[in-house]
Amino acid sequence: MHIAHPKKWNWRFVVSCVLVIGSILYLWIRWNPQLNFYGSGPDSRDYVLDHASGRIYFGDGNNGKIPAAGNLIAAKTFRTGGGAAGNVSLNTITQLLGAVNGVQSVTNVRAAEGGSDGEMLDSYRQRAPFILRARGRAITASDYETLAQEASSAVAAAHAIPLRNADGLTRPGWITLTIIPRSFDPQPMPSFGLREEVRRYLEARGPADVVGLHQVSVSAPEYQPVDVHATVTPVDSSKAFDVENATTAALARFLHPLYGGPQGKGWQPGRSVYLSDVAAALRGIPGLDYIEDLALYKDGARQADFVAVGPDRIAAAGRIQVNVRAEEP
Repeated sequence: MHIAHPKKWNWRFVVSCVLVIGSILYLWIRWNPQLNFYGSGPDSRDYVLDHASGRIYFGDGNNGKIPAAGNLIAAKTFRTGGGAAGNVSLNTITQLLGAVNGVQSVTNVRAAEGGSDGEMLDSYRQRAPFILRARGRAITASDYETLAQEASSAVAAAHAIPLRNADGLTRPGWITLTIIPRSFDPQPMPSFGLREEVRRYLEARGPADVVGLHQVSVSAPEYQPVDVHATVTPVDSSKAFDVENATTAALARFLHPLYGGPQGKGWQPGRSVYLSDVAAALRGIPGLDYIEDLALYKDGARQADFVAVGPDRIAAAGRIQVNVRAEEP
């Protein structure tokens, strides 16, 4: 049974009950972690950890035993995390928890990864039909895309390219999968560890001929940077700074590979960026009176009405330049 991706809490939990016999003897009894109580009987010492909330649940007496009243319950070891908020960038962790002889400062030389927030129900509703259709096996290109997101909750989107090998050449039997991690970076890039995790997961569920020859490749996406130059006029000249920041943020979000696009659901490979859609994304910005000039650039050249994106590339924000022209009162 497949369930929605939970928030990663990184728990390592051992639950025990303490029984007092007489006044000197303590007996520790280990309780076992389970995914659910479906297979638990009245005497099963089982517990279930809700990864989304961090809560521990015991049985009701029919499915899973109820700890006796008055018993102490102890967690031997556990670790928790903050979901996606823990995926800090490199050179972000700079605080020493304690003094160490000979160490003046510390930093993280690699960005943290692997943390993810709990999946929203709407997102799971969209994935559920594809999960049922794939049935845990990768046959078609869409099956590979579905299983890539099943492999790790850190995978936000996956796009399969049949008949392409790891070198980008057309080869029969090969399939290349580009994955985009959950990130607010302008151009999210998956780490080597995440790509290997997805590759191993797919090879365990792919056809024998493809898996036996190691013809599954997982790579980072190729982005097409889109530069935007905009000249806007605010309603109130004293709010020019706020309007500039809001316009820049709106353009950056619209061009984000995961959260942008005309529908706010990200950009598909090969989807071109139209000037009319960019203009529509600026509607409703507080304090913005009108747009005086709006232009799209690709590789330094101004485009007419749209920026063409190659079939295997994904639109992303390039250089965003916003000029505010405040009219004299």
